[in-house]
Order: sequence, then C-alpha cells, then structure tokens
Amino acid sequence: MEEEKIYALELLEHALSVTLGEKLSDEKFIEEVETRWAAIIVDKNREYIYGGCESTVSFMRFIRAALKEVNLLPKTPLSDEVLESLSDGNIEAYYEFRKNLLGNKPNDNDKEYLGKKGFGELFQRSRDFEMNHVDKKGNKKTYNEGYNIDGWYYGAISDVDMKEEWLAYGKDSVISFDRTHYYYNELDHYITYLVGAIKKGINNKKYRTIEEIPDKHKECGITVIQAEIEEKFKALETSDKNKIITLER
Repeated sequence: MEEEKIYALELLEHALSVTLGEKLSDEKFIEEVETRWAAIIVDKNREYIYGGCESTVSFMRFIRAALKEVNLLPKTPLSDEVLESLSDGNIEAYYEFRKNLLGNKPNDNDKEYLGKKGFGELFQRSRDFEMNHVDKKGNKKTYNEGYNIDGWYYGAISDVDMKEEWLAYGKDSVISFDRTHYYYNELDHYITYLVGAIKKGINNKKYRTIEEIPDKHKECGITVIQAEIEEKFKALETSDKNKIITLER
C-alpha cells in the first residue's frame, strides 16, 4: 500500500479518535462506524469522484450525528431566513448564521457547543480563526468565506430533515447542486475533506495528502484545526490508546 494512502487514513483516524471520545467505548457504535467505512472501501461507484456516493454520504451523516451528540457540531437547524437566502443564491446569510453560533451568546440549543467540552473550548484556535478571520492580504473579514458546501448529492435520501442536517440548494462559480450539505463548522469541513480525498484515491489509485490542500482551503482554517487535532491525538496516544480507532485499509 502506498504511503500516501496510509497517511490520509491516519489523519482521518486521528480526527475521529480525538473527537468521538467516550463513544469509542461503545462496541456497537464502533461496529457501525466500521460497517459504514467498509462500504466506502468496496464501493465501485466512479460517478462521484471525491464523495457524494451513497457510501460516503451514509458515513458522514452518521459521523455528523455522533459529533452533534458530543457537542462538536451545532444542533441548531438552519433558519427559514437562511434557507430562503440560499434558494435565492445569496450565501452571506449562511456565513453569518454559522459565525453567530460560535459567538459569545449561543442560543439554548447550543450552549454546550461552546461549553467546556464543546467545540468552542476544545478547538479554541479554530474558533478564534472563525471569529477573527483575516484574508491573505491581512484584511479583517466580517465572516469566513473560505468554506461552505461539500458539493455532495443528497437528493436520493428520503428520511432527512433538511434544516437539521443543513441541506439546501447550493451553487459555486460553475456548478449548481441539488440539496447539498452546508458545513456546520471547520471540523465538519476537515473530516468531510479527508473522506472525500480518500474516496478520490480509491477511484484513482492515488490518495491526496494533506499537503495538497488547495490554497483557498488553507485560508479558511483547515490547517488550523488539523494542527489542533494532531496535538490532541499525540496526548491521546500516551493517555488512552483504547480510544484510538483504526479503519479498514
């Protein structure tokens, strides 16, 4: 197996080990993670190059639900105002909505999201980056525009609450997306990016490594949260190896 493949998978294993915490003590939970991951490994679908096939969507929906349970993703559903803005092709309301959830006055749904064991405290540097975003030229931005949608297709799912899972019409400079996922925060973006990179490697027999993250993503803070996760993983290795997950190669 190529070293690049192992490296990409290791980064994902580190991220899941650091973030899923006590849930990794639940054998049934681990079995479910492994089953959904195994489906990605054997998925021969070549239509979706970097994710968006049934197996990757299933895996990430499960992981996102688990991360909500441990307060690392917000539980607040997208508002009608944001959904209406997105349907009109206006993404600014989403950026502001996402940033406000990381503010100093969270709503009742997400007090724990900013609490002692939530995203706001565990990933303080990533939160600071989001709240005080500066672009490459040193200009302070109102909100972080560096990431928004995964570009995956969720239109085939029937048992879904679009507001709860932050699904809506999406559009970038080239493509329109029918019911795609808007990222909850940088952690969601990072883990989804890794799954997509590995899926691309399975399709093309060559895995992208984290050094190949495009400059536009580096600006959004993906390297900030990667550094935080790797620091926490090193501490986890010395304190509790029973909470380190290993995925099928």
